[in-house]
Amino acid sequence: ARVGVVGHGQRPVAATTFERFRPGKQSSPSCFVGHSQGGAVAFQCAAQRSKVVRGVCALASQTKGVPPTSALRALVDDGAARVAILHGAADAVLKPRCAEDLAARCGLRGGGARGRGGRVDLEIVPGADHQFDGHGPRVRSFVDAWVAKLAGSTAVARAPAERADYAASK
Repeated sequence: ARVGVVGHGQRPVAATTFERFRPGKQSSPSCFVGHSQGGAVAFQCAAQRSKVVRGVCALASQTKGVPPTSALRALVDDGAARVAILHGAADAVLKPRCAEDLAARCGLRGGGARGRGGRVDLEIVPGADHQFDGHGPRVRSFVDAWVAKLAGSTAVARAPAERADYAASK
């Protein structure tokens, strides 16, 4: 599986990732991980490639620019994709309510941590801010394990043009 990682405010990287994974460009199973604005881009990429996407992981994601609820539900309901949403409880840039709204739009109901037959996960990280300062190893470990589980291996291959800045130096 290929992994596209996009991050906060990285418009050129987001455009490159979107182009690399556009429909008809590549047919191998894909997972998308995005932080902040990159979370919306990850969902856009996944919605465009719903036949081969295995998952979307949104870290402190904004909701602006995310595909319509019907597209999000289609990703999850067809049984092929999983969604993980992580957000800092102390995020002052994008309030945790953004994560709760996004999870509900993907099909999470009742305020629980899992929904849609275990295909939607929401975790609010206590004490974490928008950049997950001080929580990088925890977030990185979660994302790596989540992607490896979706890929069916313990190895995580990242597209070379992208970096996971959210945890690299934390």
